Amino acid sequence: AAPAHSTPFLLLLTFFAALGGLLFGYDTGVVSGAMVLITAHFSLSPVQHETVVSVTILAAFLASLATAPFVTAIGRRGAILASAVTFAGAALALACARGFWDLVAGRVAVGVAVGVSATVLP
Repeated sequence: AAPAHSTPFLLLLTFFAALGGLLFGYDTGVVSGAMVLITAHFSLSPVQHETVVSVTILAAFLASLATAPFVTAIGRRGAILASAVTFAGAALALACARGFWDLVAGRVAVGVAVGVSATVLP
C-alpha cells in the first residue's frame, strides 16, 4: 500500500516516470522488428529507412542537451508530464503516419520525449 503522505498526483507522476523509462527501452527494441514491415508498407529506400531509425537518437541527444533550461522554466514535474504527453502524441502521430515525412516527424517527437525523460527521470 502507498504511504499515507502519497498523494494521487505524486502517484501519477511516479507512474509517468516509470512509463518514460519503459517506453525508452521498448522503442529501442521494437523499432528494428517494426522497420521490416514499415519499410515494405511505405516503400522506403535504404536511406529513408536509416533516417527513420536514426532520427530518434539524434532528437534524443539534442533534447537531452536542451532539457536544463526547459526544466528550469516549468519544473521537473512539468517536464515529466510534458514528456509523457509527447510520448502519447508521438505514438498517435506514428499510428496515423501516411508517408516518410510523417514517420520522421513522429520519430523526432519520440526522440524529444526520450531525451527529456532520460535527463529528468534518473
